[in-house]
Amino acid sequence: MVSPEPCPRNPAPPGTIPPGQKGRNRSILRSLSMKDGAGDDTAHALGIQKWSGAFELRRAAGGARFVLDFYRDGKCVETCTVRALISNRASSQGEFAIQVIDLDYLPLSGARPATGD
Repeated sequence: MVSPEPCPRNPAPPGTIPPGQKGRNRSILRSLSMKDGAGDDTAHALGIQKWSGAFELRRAAGGARFVLDFYRDGKCVETCTVRALISNRASSQGEFAIQVIDLDYLPLSGARPATGD
């Protein structure tokens, strides 16, 4: 496995606040904990990676933003920001789950194979 380089599309290291960033763009994450996967799960055999955990915020919020950096051969090839609703009421804690499917291994209906760019 190649060690990933810092992603130029998202230069701030995870969990840090870039210099001069204030207000709505400033992280309010207090803590993040990951859960262990289920032992009888078949997701790994199907090429599906799953993560779940819990978070605590410094103040209540109604939504969240995940920034995902995608790497190929240790180089960042794409950054995607995903916005999510935490709840209908602002909350300072919650749980999350992320699933990533390798569409080259498990093609879904209408999915095209990667071009290897």
